[in-house]
Amino acid sequence: MNAIQKISFAEVEKSAIEKYFLSINLRIDGLSFLIQDQEKKNIHLEAYEWLNVTDWEKSIANTKSLIQNHDLLKLDFVKPLIFIQSVNSMLIPDSIFQEKRNALLYKQYFGIENHKLYSSSIKNMKLLFGVDNRLAEIVDKKWNSCRWNHLSHTFIENSINESGTEQDVFLKIENAYFEVVAIKNHKVEAHNYFEFSSSEEFLFNLLSF
Repeated sequence: MNAIQKISFAEVEKSAIEKYFLSINLRIDGLSFLIQDQEKKNIHLEAYEWLNVTDWEKSIANTKSLIQNHDLLKLDFVKPLIFIQSVNSMLIPDSIFQEKRNALLYKQYFGIENHKLYSSSIKNMKLLFGVDNRLAEIVDKKWNSCRWNHLSHTFIENSINESGTEQDVFLKIENAYFEVVAIKNHKVEAHNYFEFSSSEEFLFNLLSF
């Protein structure tokens, strides 16, 4: 596998890996990772794209191969941060969030059972998200101290921080879907994902939000 982007600012001291921080972004059509030092300075960045991959099964196989064979990803980083990028997340107010109901709620909303569930906190809410069991097992087995988060967490949190007192709508466009969040008085009013395959479908979904 060849990286579509590779930037090295300094050499990684493999014998002192505890000095570095690893973050990975996993998505259905590729992955990217960033290595930083203890001062959060960027040391190494790589990005990979899985051409013509539209299902998680092939994506997971590619991810497993890269983790097992890449000289840097084979290293035992301490507490790496793993971001999953997908449309499988939902916001739940803290007032009604119940850990024991997550599996049922997730299944009802997405129709998926074979995902390992995680959650993160965003201003009086929880972002509930899932990761395919096979992918979670590969990553957790490699780095048992890893921390999971969803890429939407960053998008939603940044949208809240950048919003004004009036209603604002923030949009993030990906290859086959877009994500949109509406903020009013620094509070989330609505958040959703919409898949699209044409400009007409994109516009229709955006106007229906």
